[in-house]
Order: sequence, then C-alpha cells, then structure tokens
Amino acid sequence: MLNAAHAGEEMFLPYTEASLAERLSRGPAQYSWPQLWLSGRAVVGVWPEGESISVRHTAADGAVTVTRGAAVLDFGYLPGGEDDLLEALRAWSAWLAPRGMSELSIFSSPRCRHWPLLKDLGHRTEFDFWTPSIPQPDGADVNGLYVDHAYF
Repeated sequence: MLNAAHAGEEMFLPYTEASLAERLSRGPAQYSWPQLWLSGRAVVGVWPEGESISVRHTAADGAVTVTRGAAVLDFGYLPGGEDDLLEALRAWSAWLAPRGMSELSIFSSPRCRHWPLLKDLGHRTEFDFWTPSIPQPDGADVNGLYVDHAYF
C-alpha cells in the first residue's frame, strides 16, 4: 500500500518487508507496528509525538499557545482506497484528540496523486522544500516530491 501510493514520487524509496520492519523497530516507544493502522485498502502510520513533546509559542503581545500534535510518518492506499485513507486519518484524529493532541500533520506535494485528497483536510502550511546543493531531479515537477517527517 505504501509503495502503491508513492510510486514514482521523487525521493521515495520503495519499501521491502525488511526495510519496513527495520523502520518500525528503530524507536518502538515512539513509532512501531501498533501505530500502523489499516483501514480497508489504506494504511496510516502515526507518531504521536505530543505524548512527550509540546510546542510553546509566545506571540508579540505575550499570548502563549501550547500545542501537542502527531505526525503521519507513513501512509498509503491501493487504487480505489482513497476513502479508506481518509477514514484512517479521521480515526487517528479521533484517537489523538482526547489525549490532548490537537494537530495531525502530513506531508505531501501538489504533484502527488494523493494531493487532491489531502489539500483541503484542514489547516495547510505551505513549505518550499529547498536543497541548496542538490539540483531539482528530473520529473519532480511532474511526479511530486515524497517528504518524510523523519527526514527532519
């Protein structure tokens, strides 16, 4: 499902059973098999980072906002599984909210196949992915760019 959703995206390295198992064994207290939820023809893996990390923002007027969130580290779906992907994201949001996590972030790119599904889900922050010493790969403007939260 992961490979089907991201096939052809620049910077995506297709998973094998071994590479997925390795990823999910790196930090099992943060992200592992229990955080990879299936919903029909879709899968969404979330790191509930807000369990241990919060972000404090102090505005110019002194107002303080503290947020706790989660990050979609892996997601995918088979053809026809678009509604299942949205269902899995909603299920994760419902699980996170009573635990005090008000944000679920997911990275995507306007040229990715799944962009139309994700672009209007909620608050969107645009980010210019810039790699100063690496030229834009051929096809990035057509195929989209795969970005993993774990890269940051």
